[in-house]
Amino acid sequence: MEQLEADFHVHFYDYFNQLDLIKDNGAYMEAYYLPEQAGEGSLRRLIIKPGLELILSDYCFWSDITTTFKGDEPMIELNYCLEGHGIIDASGHSADIRQNDCQLWLLKDVEASMVHLANRRASFVGLRMKVDVFDNYMQACYPDGRSGFSYILGSGHLRIYQQTISPGIQAIIQQIMHCPRHEPFKRIYMESKALELLWLSLESCLQEPIDRHKSSILRGGDLEKIRAAKRILEERLEHPPTLLELSRLIGLNDYKLKAGFKEVFDTTVFGALRELRLERAKQYLEAGRMNVSEVALSVGYSNPGYFSEAFCKKYGVKPKLLLNR
Repeated sequence: MEQLEADFHVHFYDYFNQLDLIKDNGAYMEAYYLPEQAGEGSLRRLIIKPGLELILSDYCFWSDITTTFKGDEPMIELNYCLEGHGIIDASGHSADIRQNDCQLWLLKDVEASMVHLANRRASFVGLRMKVDVFDNYMQACYPDGRSGFSYILGSGHLRIYQQTISPGIQAIIQQIMHCPRHEPFKRIYMESKALELLWLSLESCLQEPIDRHKSSILRGGDLEKIRAAKRILEERLEHPPTLLELSRLIGLNDYKLKAGFKEVFDTTVFGALRELRLERAKQYLEAGRMNVSEVALSVGYSNPGYFSEAFCKKYGVKPKLLLNR
């Protein structure tokens, strides 16, 4: 068993050795950096437990490069694209990786390649796990066995689920990327957040395919109306419409608006508004053109103290510290 687990984690080296990375032995996570002639950025890995690992990637290549992977051992991958774009070809199946997308891959005997475009910064968070780890988690949720790797994959070699990263998952990713803890508790914090991310992602990606009898309240063009409602919120962060106003704007009653938001975005209308405000605030703070109070007002927070509390809860860092970086 130990040898099999070691072989699984060696896949990391097999894949990234193609990039001639420079290892940093001082980090609490394994850290590898691109050589200056190839690009800039890093890839970091934390082995959560045997058969489960977290990978954080943030890099930019100076020229187009293609990396390849061949895996004889079945595995499951969750990938979250925070920035950038990429194209993966896996045994004849092509997948477009877009910013703010989450992909769940179930693979068996697959050869894959990924094209990394020149001068395009890419930022990813990834979770990789062995089949027995995945099956143990899923068995706890669905004891009848209808959710295991073999059941979901069927007779094929590849199964892909793709969806937009939900606000709840986005919040956890930001907490991982901006870990507020220091050693010796940093590793424990990262492990707990990685498991929380795994739980929410598997639930989000697989709940509907497994529960095939679950019915939607949305009919006809309702889905596009729900998406339009979110776009309206994005455009009016400082002075958002009330629920009734938003309902009238998209042509749905308030009940279907609220239920549809929960179904499509896995959050409430007010929850989505809060997440959109904080995401926009983060962009403003990173741009460094406004102070914290100005940023708070620009995204609809009249109380800077309440804004700071909400921002810190989502991103694990006070807005003032982000502004000063």
